[in-house]
Amino acid sequence: MGYCYGNVKTHKPGNKLRPIISQIPKPTYYIAKGLCALLTPYIPTSYCLQSASDFIDILNNSDAEGRVASLDVESLFTNVPVDRTINYIMERVYHNEATPKLAIPEAVLRELLEYCTKEAPFTCPRGNKYCQVDGVAMGSPLGVLLANFFMGCIEEEVFKKVKKPDIYCRYIDDIFIKTKDAAEAEHLRLHLQETSGLTFTMENSKDGAMPFLDVLVKQEEGRFTTSVYTKPTNPGLCLNGRSECPTRYKDSTISAYIRRALTHCSTWKQVHQEIQRSTQVLINNNFSEKDINSLVKKIVNSWHNKKQQEDKKGNINIYKATFSTVYEEDERAITQIVKRNIKPSDPDRQATAKVSPKSLKEDDQDYKSMSAGLISG
Repeated sequence: MGYCYGNVKTHKPGNKLRPIISQIPKPTYYIAKGLCALLTPYIPTSYCLQSASDFIDILNNSDAEGRVASLDVESLFTNVPVDRTINYIMERVYHNEATPKLAIPEAVLRELLEYCTKEAPFTCPRGNKYCQVDGVAMGSPLGVLLANFFMGCIEEEVFKKVKKPDIYCRYIDDIFIKTKDAAEAEHLRLHLQETSGLTFTMENSKDGAMPFLDVLVKQEEGRFTTSVYTKPTNPGLCLNGRSECPTRYKDSTISAYIRRALTHCSTWKQVHQEIQRSTQVLINNNFSEKDINSLVKKIVNSWHNKKQQEDKKGNINIYKATFSTVYEEDERAITQIVKRNIKPSDPDRQATAKVSPKSLKEDDQDYKSMSAGLISG
């Protein structure tokens, strides 16, 4: 049988438990993993983020005029209606002309999904035995799949009736939106809530700033700027520098902090500040300051040199101060123009278009300032 336990949500009021059911001992665990692999390509992903980098790309190609907020689905996993979600899956796999059918009878797939979700026995810390009959818990291979499948289908239904905001993107149960005003945001929240049957809460930006995932988003001078966000409850713990493990694991821990600073921060000044903060966190966890500084310089210089090499290979950077809501169409059109009309004289080079709200000269100047700060530090 599976085993139920809970992790404390230290960042939420009341320190509630997040229920997790470890299903590794269950005979259906590997069936669930197989079903997950088969069904993942069918998930509606129009508004689904794969990572924080996807989110930052959306912000970089959008203007910041409007009102930003985040929506949160309360207890999405434990409230996913299993029967309704399985019906959505059957419809998309077997009755949708846009998707290929699986070589599994529809009745068999439905039965397997029901076995792996509605007949999931588990024990609790007190030894009592239960069977989960609705909703999914973290710990099941199908948990994220069913949550994303349900939310993706709900979004498709809602945006047939309601105009999509300028920005709408979701990472499992966290949603980032940019609307014209508070009324539009509330209208969207109510429609999502009514269509799904779940409860959606809204958090508004404060002084033009809004945390989302591990990114702090700010509206400044008509564009978005981003930096690394850490929750106030974050204790600053990571792999200990004195632990008995391969050196590459320790190097990877340092690299993860540095690369996140490079991908998440809009300016080199912010990168420098985040690296200083990360360095202190690593030192607090018994990492060598010498090793940290060595990797910082290596990774930062490699990152900047890579960007310069890309430019030398024929990349064409097109900078715009503002972007329209149809920036994707603009970018596609520009890309086609470049592809059809520009041919580098050097056959080893390739001309591509890159749309960015910031000039290369600004970026280079910020890098030089940060490099000087690292050297002097």
